[in-house]
Amino acid sequence: MNKFKISTIIYDLDGTVADTRADIIEAVRKTMLSFGVAAPGDEEIASFIGGGARNVLRRALGEANESRLDEALPFFAETYNANSAVKTRLYDGVREILAYYEGKKRQTMATFKSRAGTDNILKHFDIEKYFEMVVTADDVERPKPDPECINAILERFGLEPGDALLVGDTPTDMKTGRAAGVVVCAVDYGFAPIEELRDYSPDFEVSNITEIKKHII
Repeated sequence: MNKFKISTIIYDLDGTVADTRADIIEAVRKTMLSFGVAAPGDEEIASFIGGGARNVLRRALGEANESRLDEALPFFAETYNANSAVKTRLYDGVREILAYYEGKKRQTMATFKSRAGTDNILKHFDIEKYFEMVVTADDVERPKPDPECINAILERFGLEPGDALLVGDTPTDMKTGRAAGVVVCAVDYGFAPIEELRDYSPDFEVSNITEIKKHII
């Protein structure tokens, strides 16, 4: 088993640290209904998730309503941010790994979620204290898979790419990590099938986030 000497862990949020699908689905449904678009079942709405709020709503509203996207986005953001931790839950092992590495490794986050939604979730679960830096979609000009969010963390702490590990659950995370040159871990319990993540040759994969302890020193 290959082991990697890193000083900094960079966690994705949605699908890696927290299962946020139920609250996103509910906010999408309310937005669709508010704008007169019939809302399908949960599984179909879940298939829209990925690539940030604008892309989610674009898929949900469909081409016929794309002209209303800019109008719908603020409604969705307000609806979601007010209810972003109602059904959301932390994945098994998250509290354990965050507590384990407190004081041992620098822990940070790079997410495609908004600042408001991110802060709500981290505060709700009382885990914001573990992260020395959190980069959200509101903090960058070029979102994932552009490596700007990762580079911001590397630059702040004066790190070489090989000093950091990105833990993520989607092909976008894999692309982001590869573009930044950091060590990449794929989790198999998130929003995308592990087979899709393997296409990007992650350095290792885990079924529970605590398993990263086996791979880093």
